[in-house]
Amino acid sequence: MNLINAKAEGDKNSSNDSDYTGSNAIFLKPAFRKPIQFQRCLVIADAYYEWSDQNRPTLVFLQNKKRPFAFAGLYDEWKNPDTKETVFSYTIITTTANPLLQSIGVKRMPVILSRSKEMEWIRASNHLSNVLGLLNAYPFDRMNAYPVSEKVNWTCNNDPSMLNPVGEKLLEEVIIQPLQQRRFHKEKPIPEIPWYQNRQGSGEQKE
Repeated sequence: MNLINAKAEGDKNSSNDSDYTGSNAIFLKPAFRKPIQFQRCLVIADAYYEWSDQNRPTLVFLQNKKRPFAFAGLYDEWKNPDTKETVFSYTIITTTANPLLQSIGVKRMPVILSRSKEMEWIRASNHLSNVLGLLNAYPFDRMNAYPVSEKVNWTCNNDPSMLNPVGEKLLEEVIIQPLQQRRFHKEKPIPEIPWYQNRQGSGEQKE
């Protein structure tokens, strides 16, 4: 069975309602019951493509050049009974779209993990309830997107021009400048004469 992605809500949000507030029930799906508990992984990306409700390709990325970033993923392996070949695979977990993706008519988006949550996602000892709590939409004001050429619709096209914008960004970005390097006090030179021999009134007589 080929599964492109896994819904965080399982079967509880069949209409992909963006206002869904129920639980993340992915663990109830037989195909994901074991992976969500023991086979979690990070799927690394710099950006990803999404298609609007008008079937217009759009490049989605994180603001302030935060890349690479990680999708919440699950991995599995399966042995073909006929060929005895072991097949390794993974899937990306999706959730309801945030306002940025909704603005182009998209109902779902991959779960993007903040840098501080990546290790928490893959930590084997993490309790299932905590794991499910990580399956949320990434904040829309930390993301951005712009339309790209329809050439991305054909897999034979694969070059850097596929990343070039053909329109304006969806959000106006505020560029955060990196913190300036701190200035520390200069180290005092170490005197050749020990401090206890250089004090006034030390009692030592000068020749």
